[in-house]
Amino acid sequence: MAVSVMLGTITELANVIGKSPTWYTTVTCELKQPCTIEKPTLLLSSGASITAETAINYAKIQDFGGRCYFCTLTTSPQGYILSLTVDVLESFKSDILSVPCTIARNEGADQSMIIDQSYVTGAQDTIMFKNCSNIK
Repeated sequence: MAVSVMLGTITELANVIGKSPTWYTTVTCELKQPCTIEKPTLLLSSGASITAETAINYAKIQDFGGRCYFCTLTTSPQGYILSLTVDVLESFKSDILSVPCTIARNEGADQSMIIDQSYVTGAQDTIMFKNCSNIK
């Protein structure tokens, strides 16, 4: 099965939502079997307009629901092999950002209704005096 793949690069860390890739080209690749949507392996023909030295590290496949992937490009006798791993944060960015939730820790504001063991809320020492006159 042939799929259309957008190839590009990113400079952001993997655990960031809102990556801004630089797209270089769109190519048609063949899926290598067995294939999963989370970790597809693609075969790119040797006649493609990219080289192994190109800093390709990101891909997007519209046929797979517009999922984004981290990409590793290696050479083979048949052409290039693209090993992809889904970027869950970027692929489901709109769903993740639309979840209504309470943030437990925030650098700007405290949440008074959340018990936070790392935040001291007013501990005071209690001093007790006891008469010990019966001690021998």
